[in-house]
Amino acid sequence: MNHGDEMSILGLVLGASLLVKIVMLILVFASLISWYLIVLRSNQLAKIETGMTHFIGQLRNSASVEKLYAGLSNMQAEPSMQKIFEAGYQEFHLLKAADQVALTEGTERAMAVAIGEADAELEEGLSILATIGSVSPYV
Repeated sequence: MNHGDEMSILGLVLGASLLVKIVMLILVFASLISWYLIVLRSNQLAKIETGMTHFIGQLRNSASVEKLYAGLSNMQAEPSMQKIFEAGYQEFHLLKAADQVALTEGTERAMAVAIGEADAELEEGLSILATIGSVSPYV
């Protein structure tokens, strides 16, 4: 090999020790996992955004909240939006006889729990991405 071949990417990889080759394979594998998660998350977020837009349109165009709630099972909207709406509506319906403050606080609390559950679903896989992103520069 002449000096030019040694400084090419292929020359450097082929000339590396076994340990360095293993580390490079691990980094390539981590990169592939990262890109898979990024594309998967991007598609998931686009689908969620479309579903949210659809649900908000349904909510704004609905004659009444009761009719919207009754038609939830037939709706083609984003599931987490439906869960948040359903949690708020059910709590509102349960506390309808209560005073305004209890009604508002109960409904907000139920919806906050549903939002927390939706957030947990969205955060799935992000810890792996964060770990790869924070460790890879130091390898």
